Amino acid sequence: MIRSVVIIGSGNLAEALARAVADSPLELRQVFGRNRDRVAAVAALARTEGQTDPARLAWADIYLIAVSDAAVEEVAASLPIDSAAVVAHTAGSVPVDALPARFPRRAVFYPFQTFTKGRSVDFSQIPILIETAAPDLRGELEAFARQLSRTVLYADSALRGRVHLAGVFACNFANHF
Repeated sequence: MIRSVVIIGSGNLAEALARAVADSPLELRQVFGRNRDRVAAVAALARTEGQTDPARLAWADIYLIAVSDAAVEEVAASLPIDSAAVVAHTAGSVPVDALPARFPRRAVFYPFQTFTKGRSVDFSQIPILIETAAPDLRGELEAFARQLSRTVLYADSALRGRVHLAGVFACNFANHF
């Protein structure tokens, strides 16, 4: 059962996730990232520890990697995460196999929402698309996701990529004009 969480990243999604986890029955152990000031700010909002030193990365049941799509693979590969933990990225357009194979419990935890710095959201209203590399992890990840959202759907990498692209067009394209 997934109970303890470390959020890796300090951007808009990491902030929203940290707040949601902190306000749930789950245990947020740490917010980890490169930007010391931003990590401290997000950790303070979520009433948890902030950390920038990889040697001091907290142990958790799940590590949610909330970084840019381009950085997912590099960040996951660089951190000293125990192979028994679940390692999940939050990117809509990145396949689950982008996470290193040394993590047998790798997954995707994709909240289908645009996030804005400093804006509170009701995470229970945000659909979460999940995918797991190992079929036996699916139920566990779904139960975890349901601690945060009422709508949890399974979507493989191809379907999630199409949903992500549709969201980009619906939100970003319209905002651009």
